[in-house]
Parts: sequence; structure tokens; C-alpha cells
Amino acid sequence: MKSHLQTIWKNHLPQHLFGFTQTLLLGDKKDLDPLVLSKFQYAGIAHMLAISGMHIGLLFIMLERITFWFNKKVQLLLPLSILWSYAALLGFSPSAIRAVLGISIWLFLKHLHKWTSPIHILLLTAFISLCFNPYLIFDVGFQFSYTAVLGIFLFYPLLNKRVLIENRIIKNIAQIVLISLCAQLGVLPLSLHYFHLFPSLFLLSNLLTTPLFPLILFTAIGVCIFPSISTLYIHSVELLFQIVNWLDSQCWSYFYVFQVSKLHVLGMYIILYQVYLYLLFQSKNEIYSLYIPKKIDPWYRYFYLKCKQKPLLYIIRGAVILLIIVLFSERLPLIY
Repeated sequence: MKSHLQTIWKNHLPQHLFGFTQTLLLGDKKDLDPLVLSKFQYAGIAHMLAISGMHIGLLFIMLERITFWFNKKVQLLLPLSILWSYAALLGFSPSAIRAVLGISIWLFLKHLHKWTSPIHILLLTAFISLCFNPYLIFDVGFQFSYTAVLGIFLFYPLLNKRVLIENRIIKNIAQIVLISLCAQLGVLPLSLHYFHLFPSLFLLSNLLTTPLFPLILFTAIGVCIFPSISTLYIHSVELLFQIVNWLDSQCWSYFYVFQVSKLHVLGMYIILYQVYLYLLFQSKNEIYSLYIPKKIDPWYRYFYLKCKQKPLLYIIRGAVILLIIVLFSERLPLIY
């Protein structure tokens, strides 16, 4: 199957787009120009070159629209069979497994007329993946995949409530910016630790490229079936490259951050959690509950520790944590 697709791409696409298309649809970067990869990383849109939840989600939306007129069994089984076949074609990469497994669980719950939190589904997919391969916990792609989605699930609903915009177009633009911001918050500590890079234009780059990405993905899939539409795909990718080149040409498009230790990563995530609690408290304006299970004889009881905490307390906690990290760190991060 892969060799057949590669033959189609070689016959109908320019040489410099073959590696890009192979990376986009198969996640294989061996023929991708390293300069293109570095530019996407500096622009903060490297997730477009990895098989991520955005790829699988757009593919699922397309399949959902195609099977809309069929009965419920076809709506359930046909998308799942195609998605899992695609995951097998990708070699069951962690990001693809997370996305396909999450969609599968969501579809089964929808079919059973039951519902649960998206965070629970995300954690369940992580648990199932780790049951098959516990060493995935040390995989950088696995960590980035789950922290990015967790950042979206935690922060996006709280921030989206604060967007009081009636204009539909402006609201959609604001939602794109918020999703990019939440995903970046989730992966920022890991990105600084592993790659020592902070793309300062990630909001602008995602705002410019996200509306273009569905067209590129769908036309790339279309080229595999109808090679005659390759012209539309080529023009779309060339436009994307022009945007990325312009972003990369800005001297302030990224910063290097060195000496970010694991202690710094832990501290940043604790501070982000305090920010989440602050936003959650403000949005709900209710008592914060902590559930502590305790076994008494054969029965389980839950003690509810309820306390009304002022939002300022979360800010003070974050500041104290930051101070402790600075005092106990052997080396402080350096920004260039």
C-alpha cells in the first residue's frame, strides 16, 4: 500500500513535495528536507508534520459526513474500520493510537447513549497504550501528544467562556488562537526541556496556517484517489511554504532557552495547575472539593474536604513555587 502511494506521489508531484506529502500522510520524515522541518519547528507548527489528533480528527469528520445518510451501525463501524486501518498503515504510532482510540471510545459511548468527560477518555487511552508498551511513557512524542491535548481539554473550556464576541468570523478566529494557546501551554515545559526552543510567533503562525491545513490534508488524500487534482494540492502547499518562510524570516520569531532541568519542568506544570485552579474557581464560583478515598471494613467512604479559597491564593501559590524553584535550582534557564 505504501509503495503504491509513493509511486502516485512521485509521478504527479514535484520532487520537493514528495517528502512533505509522505510526512503529512504517512508520518515518514526520511525524505523530508531538514530545512523545511526546522522552519516548521521555529514557526511553532511542527505538529502539522506529525500524525496528530488534528489529522485523525479531520479524517473522522470527513468520514462522519460521508456516512451521515447511512444507518447507525454503518456510522459506527465504517469510520472505525477506516481509522484503525489507517493507524495500522502508520505502524500504530503513539499519536495515531491516542487519537483513534479516543474517537473509538467516544463513538461507542455515543452509540450506547452514555457520556463521560473527554479527560477521562484521554487518560483511558493513555492507560491502554501503556498497558501494551510501558516504555511509551519515556517517548517524547507520547509526552507531547498527551500534554498538548490535556492542555486543550483543561484550559480551552475555561478561556472560551470569557470570549464574549458575537461576530461569528471573529469568534472563530479567537477560538483558533485559544486552541493554539492551550496546546502550547501543555507542551511548553517539555519543549523548553527537550528542544530549548520557544516559538514566539506560534499564535500568529497557527492563525495563518490552521484554516489552510484542512484543504491541504483533504487534497493530499484526494491526490491518492484522483491524481488530476494535484495542481490544487501543489498550490495550497506552496502557499503554506510561503507563510512559513515569511515567519522564519522574522528575527524575533523564536528564542533559545537553555538549562531547563526536570525540576523546572515540574515547577512549570505545578504553576500551570495553579493557573487552571484559578480559572476554574473564577468560572464556577463554587466550593472546591477534594475526594479522598479511605477504606473502612469492606466499605469505602469518601471524605470531602471543602474549603472556599480566594482566587488570589492560587496566584500566591504559583509565586511561592516559582521562588522555591529559583532558590533550589543549580542553574537558571538562559534565554537568547
